[in-house]
Amino acid sequence: MNVEKGILVWLGLALLPLRFCLAEGQVVWQGDFGAAHSWSETENYRDQLEFRFGDEDAAGAAALTIAGLATNRTDAAWRIRTKRIDWTLSGKYTFAVDLEASEPVWKVVDGGIWISSVKWFDRAGRQLARHRIPLQFPRQRQRASLTEVVPAGAASFEIQLGALAPYLMKGGWLRLSAISMSAQPLGLRTEQ
Repeated sequence: MNVEKGILVWLGLALLPLRFCLAEGQVVWQGDFGAAHSWSETENYRDQLEFRFGDEDAAGAAALTIAGLATNRTDAAWRIRTKRIDWTLSGKYTFAVDLEASEPVWKVVDGGIWISSVKWFDRAGRQLARHRIPLQFPRQRQRASLTEVVPAGAASFEIQLGALAPYLMKGGWLRLSAISMSAQPLGLRTEQ
């Protein structure tokens, strides 16, 4: 058995059309921090933050800067969420994003609706799994990643990034850039 041009071939007979994931580590989806319309939701608990889509990170990539507006310490929980994105691959995936901050934030506190995660859905839109993304924002840009198994029956995913804390006062900021999802080992799924 082998795969030729997306068709499973066995004993010289074409059996089934297939979708197959790309080579290990191949980027399958790359998000865009260049504009807010790429995201289905941006939310800030008490409007104490400014979301600046289209900023640039140190490497010149489109970034989202979340900047503090308050002059005193106040609750400024935040989250952003992608629209649902189709996914037809099996095996493992890796979510990755570059993070940095005006001051080192070694632990991001999340909870409730403010959890950073990758959510997986079946064709009917039922949630299959939620993989939590641990975030830390260092002073210098660093890559954060999460590798998990794609749940059986997954047809789409959405990414939510957010936090209850740290509190960002005026002049403080968090920056996110280079967000992506990559396929890991080769996995095959028949078309339905």
